Amino acid sequence: MIDRMGWEGISALIAAGAAVITLIVGWLQLRGALRAADKSYRAALDAVKATAAETHTQWLRGVRREAYAAFLLECSKTEVVISRLVDDIGHNEIPVDQREQRRETVKAAVKELHNRALIVDLEGPPELGRLAEAIACNGNEQLHKTLDFCNLHWAWEDLTRTAEGPDRQQVSGFYQALHHLMAVRPARVTSPDDEGATSDFRHAYERMEQAERELSFTLQHSRLIIGARRYALGASEAFVAMAISGGRSYEMLKDEFRDRVREVLNTSR
Repeated sequence: MIDRMGWEGISALIAAGAAVITLIVGWLQLRGALRAADKSYRAALDAVKATAAETHTQWLRGVRREAYAAFLLECSKTEVVISRLVDDIGHNEIPVDQREQRRETVKAAVKELHNRALIVDLEGPPELGRLAEAIACNGNEQLHKTLDFCNLHWAWEDLTRTAEGPDRQQVSGFYQALHHLMAVRPARVTSPDDEGATSDFRHAYERMEQAERELSFTLQHSRLIIGARRYALGASEAFVAMAISGGRSYEMLKDEFRDRVREVLNTSR
């Protein structure tokens, strides 16, 4: 009886042990399956992240390319608009009733250049944003110089028109004095105190000042007289030198911007 109960106990223990072993094996198998599933999940997640990162990189590259291209196109447009204005003024090809429109066209071009530079700054990288802003500031400087050039030439045109019109008596003396001053003024001399000023220039300068004092108070302080005087003393010639220097700086900045754009777009592939 005891032997039989002993064998039954042993059998029960063996059965219980087998059940434990089965549980352990099952747990180990489940653990292996969970590890494999986790590895597969992580691999899939990494693939999704890599795809998302690549998609974002390509998207960012496309957005930046469009911003850079739009900015460079606006650079060229601004350059053309300013150049045409200066050429047309030099050939007296802008009617009086079109002056304001041409001024506004140049102002609008430079304003749009600044807007495009802001977009470049937003899209980055910072170095390109700084370059774009430097180009826009250069364009703004050229705008102000060009508008000053316009005012000088238009003042001279208006004075000439007045001196040849029915109101010629008001300005004829001053106009003739300016003509004489321009004829005897040495290059790069704008004042009797400048080095290189001749006695003829000094006498012509005094004559011009005397003729200016004989004008009415309103005319003396008008943009017409002030601008024509500056024109006769070579301010427009100084503009040409400044325009050449400013144009070179503008082109150098544009070249630097283009080179940096190529680097940025190539490294973002």
